[in-house]
Amino acid sequence: MLRLNSRVAIAALAALAAGACFAQAEKPAPLTGEAAAIKKNLEQKFPGAEVRGVSKTQYFGLYEVQLDDRILYTDAKSKYIMIGAMYDTDAKVNLTEERQRKLNRAHRFIQLRRNLNAVICIARRAISTQLREDRRLAA
Repeated sequence: MLRLNSRVAIAALAALAAGACFAQAEKPAPLTGEAAAIKKNLEQKFPGAEVRGVSKTQYFGLYEVQLDDRILYTDAKSKYIMIGAMYDTDAKVNLTEERQRKLNRAHRFIQLRRNLNAVICIARRAISTQLREDRRLAA
């Protein structure tokens, strides 16, 4: 009978259980044709900058752009750019700050998921190594 190191087994089970939770994560919505065009325009206008996402806002036909680590707003032709906070004066809410917090949470979640995948790979290797060692000792 094969003997499995208990720490390796517990780590593997924890990683697999956590992986089941993360498997339900939403994937970002694909860019619309107009949003993709804006992304392409901005990448050409700002070479080296990472355009992480573009989405249409509910105000003035503006598009929200995640450029590197900041949010900015642009028109449909990427001719004008507004850098700064968008406020809802009725609700007294900084919409840009609220959105940035949401995006930061999503980014941290993605990073956590990558780290979890690395842990799962390490646990699998450790289990495989332990099983080979147990088979060698049993022989």
